[in-house]
Amino acid sequence: MMSHQTLKPSYYNFFFAHPQNAQQHIAYNAYTNALAVIDADKYDALQSFIENGDDLSDDDFRAQLKRSGFLIDDDVNELERIRFKMLKSRYNTDAFQLTITVTADCNFACAYCYEKEVIKHEYMTTETADKIFEIVKMQMPKISLLDVHWYGGEPLLNMDIILYLSEKFITLCKEHNVQYKARMVTNGYLLSSEYIEQINASQISMLQITIDGDKEIHDRMRPLLSGEGSYDVIMKNIAENIDQLPQISLRINVDKNNTDAAKKVSQQIKDNGWSHKVFPYLGRIRVDLDDESFTNCYCGSEFSLEELKYMHELDKDSMSQYPRLKHNYCGADCINSLTLSANGDIYKCWKDIGIVKNRVGALSMSQLDNERLFFDYMLYDPTTNETCSQCKYLPLCMGGCPLYRIEGVGDTCIKYKYFLNDYINHTVNHITAQQSAS
Repeated sequence: MMSHQTLKPSYYNFFFAHPQNAQQHIAYNAYTNALAVIDADKYDALQSFIENGDDLSDDDFRAQLKRSGFLIDDDVNELERIRFKMLKSRYNTDAFQLTITVTADCNFACAYCYEKEVIKHEYMTTETADKIFEIVKMQMPKISLLDVHWYGGEPLLNMDIILYLSEKFITLCKEHNVQYKARMVTNGYLLSSEYIEQINASQISMLQITIDGDKEIHDRMRPLLSGEGSYDVIMKNIAENIDQLPQISLRINVDKNNTDAAKKVSQQIKDNGWSHKVFPYLGRIRVDLDDESFTNCYCGSEFSLEELKYMHELDKDSMSQYPRLKHNYCGADCINSLTLSANGDIYKCWKDIGIVKNRVGALSMSQLDNERLFFDYMLYDPTTNETCSQCKYLPLCMGGCPLYRIEGVGDTCIKYKYFLNDYINHTVNHITAQQSAS
């Protein structure tokens, strides 16, 4: 049997008082994502082991703690474990992820749009689409999943190209026994039954739609190019086509002026019986402008508090708020993920689209033309960063948004850094309620 002294506590352990039972404690590990309820006597024994090195005499308890990652072998370097998983994920080529911007044009004039400086009447041609298809075709022998994100501007303005490429992708994936997954970011204004039929034919399984609170605020912040409001049409499209629509991830952008309105919209969705299709969540408006119109943006901790209040007040599904592990942060720091503009330029992040100095290549080129930026996205290692390497939330964050890091934007920490205890307690309460009901 292994000596008790060969074990040590994980650096990523968190311990909380049980929200309902004073004779129990909650343990959470951010490396394994394990959650445990521990009786008071066993918790005291564990703390004596951690703080004083006292013996853990309960073999079963010790084995459970090790299996869940709360205790680890004494020679384990957890930062090396995290770095290994990051590199494995970052350079994994089993999946090929494409964000395809089919047009740089848009029918909205959103006040805070980060793309507004690059919006133009540019539409992807079949020639550019065919070049994309050839790249995908070359990937087929190596991958098990093709993951496509349709993007814009407003992608529904160029639905013909989406249909054209979707048919080719679907056929190709069937021929090579490759899974196909497709999603779309749309403002929702053009979601008529005709477009929804085409979306379903393109096997797009999820739409992300953004609104800005209630009608009054939304129409001011997200008007049409003509200045007219867009809220009523978006909601009408959802109401009239709820049974035909794919799942909708409804991002409700908020600042300090419209959080209450966002909660009203979420309640309206629930009251309308749309909750099986429409999944609302709060999005944080972040604008780096010296403009008094945007002085009401939340900082990270403030926004995290609003998210928490939103979850409690609307009785959001607690399991959807349970922390999720990250191995690499997103597609921007993943080798097999590309973002393509309508003219065939290649970027790593979709927020770089249209900013020519931030492109890393083009479909017409045989090699990178911005190696410095490409390596900045791909080679950053948060496990060697002075701050991130010491952070107990690192496995949940992996250094935060790569673009914000490159641009030097501060305040990129995740919500769990501010309110992990609350999210864990909410999950424990949910599980306890389910057990009591069964």
